[in-house]
Amino acid sequence: MSTFSQTFKCNEHWAEYINKSQYYKYNWCEGAYRSSKSVSNTLAFALYLENTEDKIHLVIASTVSSARNIVEDGDGCLGLKYYFASRYKETKYKGNDAGIIKTKTGEKIIVYLGGAMESSFKIFRGWSIGGVILEELNLLHENTINEAKGRILLAKDPKVFISHNPVSSAHPIYEWLEELEEKGLVNYNHSTIDDNPALTEERRTEIKAEYDPDSIFYKQYILGQRVSAEGLVYSLKDYNYTEYDSKEYIKYIFTADIGDGPSATVFHCLGLRRGFKGVDVLFEYRHRNDDKQNKNNPKQPIQYAEDLRDFILSAMNNINKYPDVLIIDGSPAFYRDIQSVIKNTEIKNITIRFPFKEDIAERIRYSNSLLYQGRLRFNKNCKETINSFKFVQYDPKAYTKGDIKYYDEPTMGTRVDEVDSVLYGVYYFINDLKRINYNIHTEAE
Repeated sequence: MSTFSQTFKCNEHWAEYINKSQYYKYNWCEGAYRSSKSVSNTLAFALYLENTEDKIHLVIASTVSSARNIVEDGDGCLGLKYYFASRYKETKYKGNDAGIIKTKTGEKIIVYLGGAMESSFKIFRGWSIGGVILEELNLLHENTINEAKGRILLAKDPKVFISHNPVSSAHPIYEWLEELEEKGLVNYNHSTIDDNPALTEERRTEIKAEYDPDSIFYKQYILGQRVSAEGLVYSLKDYNYTEYDSKEYIKYIFTADIGDGPSATVFHCLGLRRGFKGVDVLFEYRHRNDDKQNKNNPKQPIQYAEDLRDFILSAMNNINKYPDVLIIDGSPAFYRDIQSVIKNTEIKNITIRFPFKEDIAERIRYSNSLLYQGRLRFNKNCKETINSFKFVQYDPKAYTKGDIKYYDEPTMGTRVDEVDSVLYGVYYFINDLKRINYNIHTEAE
């Protein structure tokens, strides 16, 4: 092993797990984000590779790049290629990314694979392997997991290393865990963010301050608890409401989410606060053709374009500043419509963009964090938007499958249109928000 691996700082929590891993067939890490699950599993896997006689081994994550980044590279210092140093060389095995390692028990080949797709298992079907890392277990397809189980049956020293973040207790992976626990076959470890030996107490405090203690994200990301994503997504506090004061803002943007079918069409004007403290939703527009009063006289796309033009011009009378950008989530035809109706107005040169669409789970996490920190606020007059944030719910069926999503069924009265439109604007300002660490709780102390 390399000198670096021998100086790896390992606390008692992880030392016990790593030592026990050499005696168990199944080694299972579940816990909070950034709690050293993957790092500890990788080190335990490296020790196993040094001593096992089996030659072929697998590292499976949701994608090949994830498998390599997490286990081979390990954040640039805690991966297999650093533990084994000059004894590790990148290679290919049957056309797949791999590494070859010289150990005291012979050469070992580590193959890196993606396992999220239904057909992923076909890549390694029929192989005989010794050990396998199943990284991000909750993101792997059931076919991948089952095939991996079968591939180690003929190994001299079969071993499985599992790592994942907690999900709904109804997720099928827990049936497997319970079965292994009943048979006494698993070395199970649960971790919280406090178990990460690399984080200082100061850094832990900073991370915890990002999350509302009552949110599922605090329970999942910090405490490593299995939670059910059901019920309301957001909790709005008194400090999330404000009144418009033009002196507070240094930039303005407009966003538009053009609804089709049962969805609503919504527009927003958002402002970036001075000092990059946060983003406020200042003005709103909402119209839904499927609403009872509108069904007999639905608006056409060109009418929405005209409404958007009028909305921007009206808001500009209040903000007294030319907006940075107009972000539209709509069809190419609507882009042409809006360009047509503004060509003879003072906003004819406004920059129009498509929205950046971050992964929905990350959107929910980040917006929850901003609300808790007081960095996302609403003008009290934006009642439609406030109601959307107050009443939008999680999709419990999606979470059972490992996905965090909004429950989006407009025909059932759900309202996520305003949420989407606002978050398009929030992500436009994301680099500005990252310039400073601001939290209304710590600022008030």
